Amino acid sequence: MLPGLHPYALLLGYARRRWTGWGLILALTLGATMLGLLAPFPMKVLVDQGLSGIPAQDPLAALAVSLASGRPTVIVGIAVMAGLVVFAISSVLEVVLTIAWVRVAQAMVYDLAADMFARIQRRSLLFHARHPVGDSLARVTGDSWAVQTVVETLLLRPGQALLMLGAMVVVMASMNVELTILSLAVAPVVVVASYLVGPPTRRVSRRQRDLESALQSHVQRILTGLPVVQSFGQEDREQGRFRNVAAAVVRARQRSRLIGGVADLTSGLAAAIGMALVLYVGAQAVFDGRLTVGALLVFVAYLRTLQGQFRALVGVYPALQAVGGSVDRVMEILDARREVDDSLAWMTLGRSRGEIAVEDVTFGYEMGRPVLRGI
Repeated sequence: MLPGLHPYALLLGYARRRWTGWGLILALTLGATMLGLLAPFPMKVLVDQGLSGIPAQDPLAALAVSLASGRPTVIVGIAVMAGLVVFAISSVLEVVLTIAWVRVAQAMVYDLAADMFARIQRRSLLFHARHPVGDSLARVTGDSWAVQTVVETLLLRPGQALLMLGAMVVVMASMNVELTILSLAVAPVVVVASYLVGPPTRRVSRRQRDLESALQSHVQRILTGLPVVQSFGQEDREQGRFRNVAAAVVRARQRSRLIGGVADLTSGLAAAIGMALVLYVGAQAVFDGRLTVGALLVFVAYLRTLQGQFRALVGVYPALQAVGGSVDRVMEILDARREVDDSLAWMTLGRSRGEIAVEDVTFGYEMGRPVLRGI
């Protein structure tokens, strides 16, 4: 396995433990996708058949016209009610899907936190002497949430986006191939923008998590030794240190938001240009009689959803870079080698008689820093 893929593969392993929850999530995602495809069609029926009296060309429109016996006012009522029903069912599915995902995600987070806690407990005293308690606490309680982001970014979000993108491209192409090609023309710009912001996003993310951990460690250390701080009157100095670290955290977050804002601006501009092209060419098609007004409205609705799903798909790389700092800190715990090899600390002695004398022994946890001398 490639070194860069190992952390994510390890974290994805926590998703396999919750396969029953993922089955429910998959079923709900399929249902939400189908309803997402149906959502714009009541508007098409309302405009084309209800207001314009255009003969129905698709099965859903024909069904509405048949139920209304061709009366325009009844067609409008059916279209409005159908839109409300689709919205209500979609809302219920989204709520259930959110609840299912939260349950699965929190279970994965607690599984990872438990594994990290077990590893930290078994680290040597040398490790704990070098690492503040606050840093270990931040890793267990904060960085463990990286597993939720990684699984969501690599499994849930791409799965939903690809399913919706594939279905929408097929439906949009069946309506108008030329407009579909224009809709996809802005994709390379969004991909390049997302790729360029990836590396700086990861560096800023790691810097931010380290600073937040340092801030938590500072608070833990000062509160633990508060009697000493007060005895020497060092409250103002420690307050100044806290403010310096907090200011550094704020600057790191600002840089992170700035990088994300530039990427959003670039992708948003590309999407706006694509929308403008589709509206212009689509209006010409309406003038020429090759497209109805209702079909153009449905196509624009699909395009907005398509652009949102595409941004979610290409946003996988920046999202992984943004959580990369926490992933690195998690892997420093899970992949760390033991500082003391217990297998070398034991030996079997045969039966013997005599005495053991220990003279002039020097002992320490680190090379060159003895804590006992001349024992």
